Amino acid sequence: MKPKKYLIELTKLTKRDKEANKFFVWQKNISQEVKIVSYKDIPEIKKNVEMFLQFYRIKVKECFKNSYMVCSYIPKINYVEGMISVLGIPLDHAWNSYKGQYFDLTEEIVLKALEKSSKLEYLKILDMDLGTVTEMASETMVYDTYLKTYYNKKILKNK
Repeated sequence: MKPKKYLIELTKLTKRDKEANKFFVWQKNISQEVKIVSYKDIPEIKKNVEMFLQFYRIKVKECFKNSYMVCSYIPKINYVEGMISVLGIPLDHAWNSYKGQYFDLTEEIVLKALEKSSKLEYLKILDMDLGTVTEMASETMVYDTYLKTYYNKKILKNK
């Protein structure tokens, strides 16, 4: 199932739970399908990413931490959170962006090396700068999805 369709289904399934429904409707409304490129295809960051990869090992099943570390060490790179579809199964996932170009070191370095990568479909929900993602990480004290924390702190608080 495509991630966008999955979010649409979640909005239907949660109609009786107004709070959960609002959260999924918010995600559906701001989400956008994006195309991923190799970091090597973004000349402005290629050298910095390669230097970063010399001292940080990208790990499988740690996309949230991997993406956080990338934006922590390389200027002007954002942390992106959303969903991917792997073999038709939607999963929460994190990757990075630079000036509107999206790249995923977890997929590019680890999954391709393990030959477990397939054509992934990406659905962006949030694109956060380092200050915002650090605020979310400080709030939760974990490397994990920050969607609910962001929603509670930034969206509900402003209503």
